[in-house]
Amino acid sequence: MAVGERCTFHRKERKDRVTGRLWIQLTSGEGFTYPLYYFGPTLTRDGRALLFHRFRHGEVQNWKLDISSGEAVQLTGARTPNCLWRFWDQPAPAQGVRDLMSAFDPAGENLLYFDGNLLRAVHIDTLEDRVVYEVPPDRVPCGIPGVSPDGRWLTYVHADREWWETATQNGPPPRWEAKGVRLDVVELASGEARPIVVMNAWLTHANFYDERRIIFSNHPTECSIFLTDLRGGWYVHLRTQTVEGWQANHFVATQRGIMYETISPGEFGVMGVCDPETYSYREFRTDHPVSHLGYDPEGRLWFGHVYRLRPRVESFLAWLPGVRGDRLNPFVPLTEGMTPYGKGQHSHLHPVLTPDRRHILFTGPDETTETNHIFLLDVSDLSDTETAVSER
Repeated sequence: MAVGERCTFHRKERKDRVTGRLWIQLTSGEGFTYPLYYFGPTLTRDGRALLFHRFRHGEVQNWKLDISSGEAVQLTGARTPNCLWRFWDQPAPAQGVRDLMSAFDPAGENLLYFDGNLLRAVHIDTLEDRVVYEVPPDRVPCGIPGVSPDGRWLTYVHADREWWETATQNGPPPRWEAKGVRLDVVELASGEARPIVVMNAWLTHANFYDERRIIFSNHPTECSIFLTDLRGGWYVHLRTQTVEGWQANHFVATQRGIMYETISPGEFGVMGVCDPETYSYREFRTDHPVSHLGYDPEGRLWFGHVYRLRPRVESFLAWLPGVRGDRLNPFVPLTEGMTPYGKGQHSHLHPVLTPDRRHILFTGPDETTETNHIFLLDVSDLSDTETAVSER
């Protein structure tokens, strides 16, 4: 496979067997396809194109899909062995770009990706590719990066190479054993990098809340939401665990604040929103556990990848028409139950609301090939979630 390779995906449509909603399958065929990690943008601002990962022939590469025509083009051709997949899924691809370690800059329409220790940028239309920055050889990039909304900065995580290679031989590295892990920013125009935070913890995710503030995770011994800014040298833990042990898990930056779900306290779930100015938060119990909250950049639609435990464990997409603090808030199912193929990140639904607010983009199972591919679900009839904004 090489940069510029093209193929055409033929869209397929079907009605959901339970809810009657329209599923539009955008990709298909051999291998797995899945969007960029859902904390950051994976669609162009006009919604015309989708940036995605494609895992086939033993390697992962980045592609761009024209949603209307179905034409796709390969953007990367790096051959450096992958470092994250080996413990987030099996089998490990022998080569390709660093899986999950790409970020899209909608302002400049560049895809940023790691080829070994080289941070590169490829323009999604011209395919012009350049080296932005080289990580020092004694360090290794080790977390999901993010780009600032203005396209000026990329934030990424790196660790001591000797520690990382030893700690990941048999699985994920123990977060609490990490030493001197750094959260840095790189100015994309100049290629200059500088440290923001240094911690004795494996920091797994980092993305921008706005042009100057960065949210990242995790604490050495628990899931967390950290906030810092471009000044560096400090951070705040926005939402510590409760006395019951509930911990914030996935979180996304929205115009409403930082929205998150907690690790499930049982057969119900919790969704919340935190104000990065005051550090206050509001939380609402839901009648199903939440695996991944959905990402609406405006924070108006509360939805997510939820699951049920009985009569069997299965995932589905669901929407909250309203939330109040004095009740168990009921989800409205949007899809039938499903069980994606494989395990790890490419088997997660990672639902994202499209820029036109008419569809939810997600990764779902394709029964014909027993692989996972990219779908749109029609949600054009849904209204904004009604929230009790004064409740904490």
